Amino acid sequence: MKKLMKFASMILMGAAVLSSCKKSEDPTPDANPNAKVFETKMYATNYGSTTDAIVVGTVSTADNTVKLRLNVNHSGSNNLNKIYITKTVDNGTAAPLEYIGSITNSAGTFAGSNSTYTLDVPSGTKSFVLDIPVSVRTSALPTATDVYSIWLTDGTGGFDKPTKNRVLGIATITLKYSATGTSTTFTNFTGTVGDQQAVEPSYIVTSGQGNVMTQIDYRDNTNGQNAKSVDISFASLDATGAALGTNPYLISPSIRTSVGFNPVNEPNAANTNLTYFAPWSGTAFASVTATDLSTISASATKVAISANSTYAFVTSAGKKGLIQVGTITTSGTNGKKFSFTVKVLN
Repeated sequence: MKKLMKFASMILMGAAVLSSCKKSEDPTPDANPNAKVFETKMYATNYGSTTDAIVVGTVSTADNTVKLRLNVNHSGSNNLNKIYITKTVDNGTAAPLEYIGSITNSAGTFAGSNSTYTLDVPSGTKSFVLDIPVSVRTSALPTATDVYSIWLTDGTGGFDKPTKNRVLGIATITLKYSATGTSTTFTNFTGTVGDQQAVEPSYIVTSGQGNVMTQIDYRDNTNGQNAKSVDISFASLDATGAALGTNPYLISPSIRTSVGFNPVNEPNAANTNLTYFAPWSGTAFASVTATDLSTISASATKVAISANSTYAFVTSAGKKGLIQVGTITTSGTNGKKFSFTVKVLN
């Protein structure tokens, strides 16, 4: 009798363990089964930059919650490790998407982090469909927009180093609060950047979250990942812009060695970006719209700058923007720095 009871007990324990295992692998309950879905497709040949990855949709203030659907099918040799998402509200500053918790579906558990604001891709997974719920504003002007920028990495990347370990992206999902609203939007951010003699030489990143990158990060050049994030370099050159000197210039990262920077200290040319510049004489910077930004053209790889002036740029990724130079001041013994504001198309 005791043997029978022991046997029955083992069966019950086994059933409990099986039930527990199954429960941990169950999909995350869908709290919003009727929510609108906006799907971006990313795969090895589009990387997140084609029409099926760049999505524009319309939401209503009555929607409450909608879903960003990531349809990923990666056949490349890289693994997929982390998902990065930023959100820009009404042409404001991009910020990491707020913590959304872990999501379990048929591909496994995408673990969310409340410290890094990323989602981990289940180990070994290269193809999946993932629905990420995001909130919709309960009141908004018809001109309102929410823009989500999304990329995937093989290993740890960075919101301020968008090319680090990047495999797919940057894809965008633009949600308009009116069908007649514009789908052309921009991100803006501010910072202070220093030249080669500044206390802390630095560079400008216009994609991802928008950022100033230090020289140490820029030259931490594992596979060119960090350097490839930089779009704008600030340097002091001679009056002709042909060699290092004392006159402030914006220059393309790709031409630094040609104006006197030591190649030993610079990333390989193939790992730098080509950016074009031009003085801006159009709409006043404070009043610039996304439509204004879309008309920008530039063809010079360097431009001499002065305080309280505005300059146009076009990055190697084709993104157009303006940089407003603030006050140019000294930094250390011989260096210069200036404050700036950037407006760049999403």
